[in-house]
Amino acid sequence: MVASSAAVAVRNAYAYSSCWPPGRCLQYVRTWLQIPPYWPSAAAAWHGAQHKHPGDRRPPKGAPCFWTGGSHGYGHITMAVGDHDGWVRSTDVPHAGMVRSVPLSWFDAHWPALHYVGWAEDLGNMHIPWLAATPLPPPPPPPPPTDPEAWMGTIDAISPAAAAAIGTQTSIAVWERYEPGGKRLTNHIAETNANTAALVKQNKWIMDAIKAIAAKQGVTLPPPPA
Repeated sequence: MVASSAAVAVRNAYAYSSCWPPGRCLQYVRTWLQIPPYWPSAAAAWHGAQHKHPGDRRPPKGAPCFWTGGSHGYGHITMAVGDHDGWVRSTDVPHAGMVRSVPLSWFDAHWPALHYVGWAEDLGNMHIPWLAATPLPPPPPPPPPTDPEAWMGTIDAISPAAAAAIGTQTSIAVWERYEPGGKRLTNHIAETNANTAALVKQNKWIMDAIKAIAAKQGVTLPPPPA
């Protein structure tokens, strides 16, 4: 019977720090997942899997992870022990007869004859129910824009109409700020390009203008750039 949860499978895997004889990766991963024998090799188990995630290098905890190739074509199999972070528990790592946890990238660097092919929700013709539809953690948010133009781009993605209104009114506000003093806006930009401190100060003022106009337009802005 399949291990009742990913936590149980991981606990099983950490109960082993050695393996003998070498080259029995499939036997050990089956033992950790509590799945009886079925396929003769890791490569065969991958080809026989029904619910594959090809190439996915962020396997969920407890997932069997597969490689094809190797010196005899038998491939390799490990079990994910991290939560979508690429860490797996493997036999014969870093040396034959040892069981350790390493990132997937370890095999790229040390076993180049193997080719990582992905992970699967089943092994040995047995479905692993707690791997079905495992949600991925949300991706990290994009870095904030670093200048007013990029910030306006994010506003445009929210509301093109509001962005157009904000852009037009901001241009007018900036023009009115500098034109009465006898400096055309283009000349001012050329001068401040040679003075980082002045440019940052100008950008901050533009940001304040954008925020004030956006508030009047009823638009919720993304976090402003630092």
